Amino acid sequence: MAITKGDFSVAVNGDIREVAGTSLHQSVEMHRWLMDLLDDAAATNDDLVAVDSAIIPSRRITDNTIQLNAPYNIDQTVSERFYDGSFIQNDGDDVFSALVVKGSVASTTTILIIQDTNNDGSPTLVTNFWGDTSGAYADAANQILLQCLIKSRTAGVDLDGKRILLKAAELGDSYAEFPVTLTTSKETGALSTLTDTFNQTAAGTIATWTTVVNTEGYQGLDINGDGSNEFYFANVTKGSQTQAQTYEVAKYDQRRGSTETLYGLTGPLFRGITHEITVDTPTGTLVEPEKLTWTEATISSSGQLLATDSTTAATKVWIQLLTGIAPTDGTVLTGAGAGTVTVNVTVTTRPVNANCWMGNYTGAWLGAYGVAMLPADTVAADAFTALDNTSRNPPNNVSLVATGLVSGDIIFAAETKTDTDTVSGAHSLGDTTLTLTTGIDTSYDTVGRIIIDGVEHVFTNYTGASVTIGGSGLKAALTGGETTSVTQIYNDRFTTTADAGSVNGVGDSIIEFTANVTSAFPTSGKARLWDGVDRYDEYSYTGVSGAQLTGVTPTLTQSYGSVVGYIPYASETASGTSISKTVVHSGDVSGRWRLYNSANNIVPFEVGFTITSGGSTTQLIRNADA
Repeated sequence: MAITKGDFSVAVNGDIREVAGTSLHQSVEMHRWLMDLLDDAAATNDDLVAVDSAIIPSRRITDNTIQLNAPYNIDQTVSERFYDGSFIQNDGDDVFSALVVKGSVASTTTILIIQDTNNDGSPTLVTNFWGDTSGAYADAANQILLQCLIKSRTAGVDLDGKRILLKAAELGDSYAEFPVTLTTSKETGALSTLTDTFNQTAAGTIATWTTVVNTEGYQGLDINGDGSNEFYFANVTKGSQTQAQTYEVAKYDQRRGSTETLYGLTGPLFRGITHEITVDTPTGTLVEPEKLTWTEATISSSGQLLATDSTTAATKVWIQLLTGIAPTDGTVLTGAGAGTVTVNVTVTTRPVNANCWMGNYTGAWLGAYGVAMLPADTVAADAFTALDNTSRNPPNNVSLVATGLVSGDIIFAAETKTDTDTVSGAHSLGDTTLTLTTGIDTSYDTVGRIIIDGVEHVFTNYTGASVTIGGSGLKAALTGGETTSVTQIYNDRFTTTADAGSVNGVGDSIIEFTANVTSAFPTSGKARLWDGVDRYDEYSYTGVSGAQLTGVTPTLTQSYGSVVGYIPYASETASGTSISKTVVHSGDVSGRWRLYNSANNIVPFEVGFTITSGGSTTQLIRNADA
């Protein structure tokens, strides 16, 4: 569109300034207008360009690059009236670069442009003069979301190497970003968003969901329940909100217009970890989060420290690159608090989830790199990638339930193990010695139950393949080959370490095993340790840390060095009509419930259960002991 006479003025010092109007023009139209003024016989009024001018005001290098010859220049206000071509002025010391953003968006979108406008290593949002994608700076017919000029060089210095980041972050839509390096021609970026069906709550409502909290910085969490921590830079707890609401809070914090602070950055500026860096020779103290600065290939660069494995003796740091370029081997990174580390060879680029810093949620979480939720807030379908770049799934928490109880019933439940075999040779009805093909494994108790082709017997001893049958002996004649099984409490699942330090000794309040206590077992409850003679001693514990049970009461009454033990699912007195325990399903597990209540004169009851992927519910029977 041609420039209308009177829209702009040209001063004697070369200043081209806005006078009137709001129309937008291709940059080449500025050159054509100046050339038209040059055709004038004489300068008049505010158009001080004429055929006798000493300097030709502009040169068209291409339609997308216009050179304004000194002293002719435009300012920011004038630049906002042009698109499709860059302006170079002041002998190349200042550049307004042409930007075009193409794509499609789910709803009317105000595109964000992030730039280090002050060249101080701290990106900010460029002041919006372009409106939204329904306005004059868009061209829907050509799928252009935005076309404008952005200042990329000032006073002879490029603004962050002419780098900018485009973002679309409209609450209710998917978010997107696109990096662009501006030039003296026209550069193109692309953004595409869709309706986010899991983010359709009004901003005002999301603002009230204040129980969602993120703990920032390097921290260990046991997401997969194997008893060993993995490490993350974020631990999000949902409080009284749901997982779906937690996702909406995360998007709310990053939305356009957000004033929330994430890791020391305003929400729209925060992206997540972009680089994992191996470091050495630390000095001073690093602070999570803070800005790190360095110079790489003469380029001043910066990054936000999101996590470090040690604030005083770091071997790894994780950053969000803010400006410049990533460091290389030997580069010194300096924190705002003067702590330093030196890059030790390896710098690894990590992916950023542009849609949401926490990851994607579609009924289950696919967490972004280094982000996790409190394990108790997760479900088995979730997946979280730790800082070691390994994805882990939470365990499948299911319910183990016993019903049919009355208050005062003594309840016990534990994992059991089964030893299977076959009968060797013929046996008569009433025989008190049973010969097996292989024999009962020596890890089993010497007294228990053996089931022979579905018929239960009691055994009182075994030696090798020979089993002593109690009571009236075998309940039927056997011909040989019949299937047998022995089921007992899994009492050798754990073995204690040697008595040392503050564990497993007299008076200690810590029980330590040779292997980690996985999330298949309760985080608080009871533990039983073999006393070395004839019984298991029971202790309560309040916490689990790796291979240790902590908060043990009473304190240990003897030393338990290298003895077997087990952890029941339940060992308590019922206070109602049912008991429910949360356990982990990583494969079907067999166990047994036991019920006692001598005060009520009922027959002790025992029954097996199997924990499947759907949990287990068992009706316990209370028969009177006549």
